[in-house]
Amino acid sequence: MQQIKLFVSPESEIGSMEENVNAWLRENDVEIVQVFGNIAPQTPAYLATKSEQTGRRFHPSDVFLAIVYRKA
Repeated sequence: MQQIKLFVSPESEIGSMEENVNAWLRENDVEIVQVFGNIAPQTPAYLATKSEQTGRRFHPSDVFLAIVYRKA
């Protein structure tokens, strides 16, 4: 039976997301069927509240990754 594993991370932490995905793959004996992902549209910084402003023109986007797999 196919199953799905979802990962979400802000683009500023993409290295950490990559480490998490690779750790999950090492720890679970799975056969990957498909991998797909998306990056969410960025929110313009001028729409942020004062406490959220970072000096960047845009906020970091959310990166989404889905892995469809089967237990090996």
